[in-house]
Amino acid sequence: AREAEIIKEGKVVHYPQEAYTTKEGTDLMLDLIKVPIAATQSNPACVLTIAQDITARHIQESENLKTRNILQTLFNNAPMAIYARDPKGEMLFLNQKTWEIYGNEKESKLNETPEQQEYYIKREQQVLKDKKILDLPEEEYTGNDGVKRIFHLIKAPVYDQDGKPMMVITISQDVTQTRDKEKEVINTKNFLQKVLDNLPVAVYAKDPEGKYLIWNKKSEEIFDKKAQEVIGKQYYNEQITPEQKEFVVMQDHSVFDKGSEVDIPQELISTQKDGIKVMHTVKTPLF
Repeated sequence: AREAEIIKEGKVVHYPQEAYTTKEGTDLMLDLIKVPIAATQSNPACVLTIAQDITARHIQESENLKTRNILQTLFNNAPMAIYARDPKGEMLFLNQKTWEIYGNEKESKLNETPEQQEYYIKREQQVLKDKKILDLPEEEYTGNDGVKRIFHLIKAPVYDQDGKPMMVITISQDVTQTRDKEKEVINTKNFLQKVLDNLPVAVYAKDPEGKYLIWNKKSEEIFDKKAQEVIGKQYYNEQITPEQKEFVVMQDHSVFDKGSEVDIPQELISTQKDGIKVMHTVKTPLF
């Protein structure tokens, strides 16, 4: 019936994919071209069929499609934006998060000004030229909702088997909250440092290994040592004897071992500026 229709139409018909099962039960995929041959005085009209076995190619294409679908599903469910541009700047693929942050999915385009697009394309062309991954810890971007955010970008160049540039894959992660928290910690630390620096008494803190963590302004004044000279060290005065160092370590450990405040009404402390001083010292362990 199909051949009769082809003869009737008189046109070559191409079937790119047609399943076929051999007598042995083997399933094949064929590429068919059917050419109508007009009747002659000695021969009736017929159809010439050219068949090419494309089973292997079909299986590979099916596997590639399956892999692409799996990757696209992974990309679309990733919590960060993932997209790729070719060397000319054309978008090859982008995931759902990219649309949410950077683009207008209904119009199938990114919200980029011509100037931004030119800058981004040149930057990625440089990545391909340098043949190195580009790591950008912070880049500000105003999203579709008008909110300015900070993103951590990683741009990786991809080449074919001949070394020809294919694309640059970009992974963009929103780190705004992380950066905000880091700023909060820094601001809090700076505030506490200002409070400590304005106290009329020397305040310093050590970790369990005996290294200084805090050293306020009054400590600098009394011991004639700047914070940067002391922080991270075990002793504010490196010229003390081994016996004195051992005594300092023993005192620090005893405070941690006791687990409570140690009040020393009178303690002889050596200072470089004023020699030996008698001080009232309170040591408090923090856990």
